[in-house]
Amino acid sequence: MVALQVVSGLAIWKPVQFSFLVSLFYDFQGARLAHFAGMTAIVLFVLVHVSLAILVPRTLLGMLTGGPRLDAGRETPVTPSQASNP
Repeated sequence: MVALQVVSGLAIWKPVQFSFLVSLFYDFQGARLAHFAGMTAIVLFVLVHVSLAILVPRTLLGMLTGGPRLDAGRETPVTPSQASNP
């Protein structure tokens, strides 16, 4: 999605210099439409994920810290008291 945004953005920014990029989108209006659709998709993606993180706020700390530490052979999280006892 980011690559589409960069290419369509360049095609919109300098359509004469990057006419080969404009031709990838058929014409200038096609580049504008692709750029608008891509930005809409990115904004919706961010809004959905932020709203889901707000709905379950206890997951925010896990997202920032990487979550609980897991041992190689265990599937359950290791608490700090278990980590000190082998």
